[in-house]
Amino acid sequence: MPTLFGSNGWTRLRRFVQLAGVAVLAVLVAACGGSSRSADQNTDAKSSGGSPASGQSIDELTVVVPVMSDALDTTKASVGSLGTLLLGLEPLMRYGPDQELTPNLAESFEQDGATTYRLKLRGGVKFWDGSPLTTDDVLASIAVHRTKGTASFIAGQWADVKSVRETAPDELTIRLSRPNPQFVYALAQTGIFSKAFAAKHGDQLGSPRVLTMGTGPYRFESFTPSSKAVLVRNEDYWGERPRVGRIETRVIADDSNRLLALQSGDVDAIIGIPLSQTKTFSRIPDFKVSDTVDYSVYKFNFELDKKGWDDIHLRRAFAHTVDRKALAGGVLGGAAPATTLVPPSIMEGLLPKDEVAAAYEQLGSTLPAFDLKRAKAELAQSRTPKGLKTTLLVAGSDPNLSALAQTVAQNAKKVGIELDIKQVDDNTYFNAVYFKHTTDGLSIDNYGSDGPDPVNIPNNALNSATALPGGSGINIADFRDRGIDELFARGARLEADDPARGPLIIEALKRSAAELPYVPIAYPRLYMGLKKDYAYDGFSTFWWLNRWPDQIAASAS
Repeated sequence: MPTLFGSNGWTRLRRFVQLAGVAVLAVLVAACGGSSRSADQNTDAKSSGGSPASGQSIDELTVVVPVMSDALDTTKASVGSLGTLLLGLEPLMRYGPDQELTPNLAESFEQDGATTYRLKLRGGVKFWDGSPLTTDDVLASIAVHRTKGTASFIAGQWADVKSVRETAPDELTIRLSRPNPQFVYALAQTGIFSKAFAAKHGDQLGSPRVLTMGTGPYRFESFTPSSKAVLVRNEDYWGERPRVGRIETRVIADDSNRLLALQSGDVDAIIGIPLSQTKTFSRIPDFKVSDTVDYSVYKFNFELDKKGWDDIHLRRAFAHTVDRKALAGGVLGGAAPATTLVPPSIMEGLLPKDEVAAAYEQLGSTLPAFDLKRAKAELAQSRTPKGLKTTLLVAGSDPNLSALAQTVAQNAKKVGIELDIKQVDDNTYFNAVYFKHTTDGLSIDNYGSDGPDPVNIPNNALNSATALPGGSGINIADFRDRGIDELFARGARLEADDPARGPLIIEALKRSAAELPYVPIAYPRLYMGLKKDYAYDGFSTFWWLNRWPDQIAASAS
């Protein structure tokens, strides 16, 4: 039975991720004032978790994060919100700042063929209440993402799982219905909770009153839904001693309040600075802003089964009102205009740069250019030649979405498409846009990847298996194309770093472009800032998947 880790396959995948532009960014940044810190060196290293053992430990750390779930519930969190949750409800596998997956609550992990995975649980691990971690806890923690009708944000990652069983003492075997190289990342994003604690508290699990029960290096002390979480060091943690004593993560939606918090010194770090504020934040004395490639795309989405937007002429008319170059350079602070769903730097991990450039030039020529005259002509050919009025929901946690929507709305109104923009909380937004598809048929989002593989975003956005009904709903457009599904299936049967996967992904992007289920806007970069008292080693687009507080150290000076 070949082991997955330490094999040439994972070495090549790690190299591929680095080539793709998700390489580790070593950040030494400066700023003023801050939380008190201990003079003791954090040299305890009981596990090979991958965080640096050097550098001073930190008593308290306050960090502004981009998003937070409305409950301490693994079904209610994905991507950025997992950055808080996984500190307490830790996963079986751990994705490190070196882009390497290593066993975490799983002591070992092996792959047998293309569809079978075996995990041996680590012994001696205890929950915060002293109860031991068992396979029953892991099975329960996985089941909530696989139960029929689940509203789990990461249900799609478990969709290909045929069975999860205990096959030996402390051993679990997971079998997939089809090959899926991305599945391993689900193991790094699925937090494990106490089955007994969950059964005792029922639907109150994850609430501010009950909180939750995990094994992680930090335990939750308090929680305000979608707003703030306070975590404290788990002194009985089974692994490497956590570097930070107390962590407060906050979401600050208002631009002025966010800036004031940084200027006042109340906040030590911010991850995900709004693109429109990067220049302002860089002018804060002794506070440095750094950035890295972000594997995401701002885009408009059409639900192809909704009246009006099922018409290609209306979709083209709207696309012609989107000035991607102006939006990328203005609202998004110099981001790169997008031509498709995947940033080209990510594709360069599979294909030569000149091949990627040629393919993206062709994709760009397919996408309707900004042209209001052509927009009016397309609208005249549609089934709504006089135009229409439609509601556009905007998630309040990302101020860029509202700014993008308002700018496009001005152009769209000139041709007869009127957008009624409504800002809503994240829970309302995600339910309407991703899980229930109850919008009027048009939406806008920043669609991020939940893993470093180039196929991640296109597979999620274009595969029929992720459309409703039956799928997770992250195929927002409810786009279906059997030919594209087969391209993804062929790619899944290849090794992760096989260059033959590149043309398959490009072909899927080209085929979908003709139907225009999405209008890509721009590829943003991810910005963060830190006070001078700290250094963040290993910041990347997948910060939320790492045990990131242990990558922040107090400067020795």
